[in-house]
Amino acid sequence: MRNFKATVKVRKKATVADPEGKTISEALVRLGYDQVKKIRTGKVFHVELTAENLDSAKKTVDKISKDILTNPIIEIYEFEIEECEC
Repeated sequence: MRNFKATVKVRKKATVADPEGKTISEALVRLGYDQVKKIRTGKVFHVELTAENLDSAKKTVDKISKDILTNPIIEIYEFEIEECEC
């Protein structure tokens, strides 16, 4: 078995409202950051796992991203994965 670490980035779909992002954007403008036009919020997960190979690790991370880490109705995800000494 080999060790891998993955970073999973989750964000709302473009068609889904992001009230938290809107509030942050408005606050930044009030604080003088006029150049900021829009912010969308998201989540980042750092996952360490063992697998037989990179392909198997990718399949596992993809499955937990779909099944556990996201709500596929309103969110999308992407991930990066690499072998590690973790």
